[in-house]
Amino acid sequence: MAKLTDQFIRSLQVPEGAKDVQVFDDSLPGFGVRKFAKTAEGKEGHASYFVKYTIGKQQRRKTLGPFVAGALSAIRKEAAVVLAQARLGTDVVGDAKKARQETEKAEQAKKMGELVPAYTTG
Repeated sequence: MAKLTDQFIRSLQVPEGAKDVQVFDDSLPGFGVRKFAKTAEGKEGHASYFVKYTIGKQQRRKTLGPFVAGALSAIRKEAAVVLAQARLGTDVVGDAKKARQETEKAEQAKKMGELVPAYTTG
């Protein structure tokens, strides 16, 4: 654990042979950054913010976005909201997954509704 700052994230090194490294923030437990190893071409690996929480027995992880210098305070506030919702029993990741599934079902039903009349009258 460490105090996440822009400078800390920029200087964060991925251990040799590892594909990534994750560091959690001291001031906001559950909030962290994940930095990936350099690419085969030698380009610096990218970093992204995430939040990790537990709902019941289910662990959840939500990516909050890529590392952008100067955006840390806004991302930390977003993480705090997700963590507060989790403490109140709201599963942000689970709810988003359910919403996607319902949208997909509605789209499939719409497609079937369009196909049936064409099939029965054709």
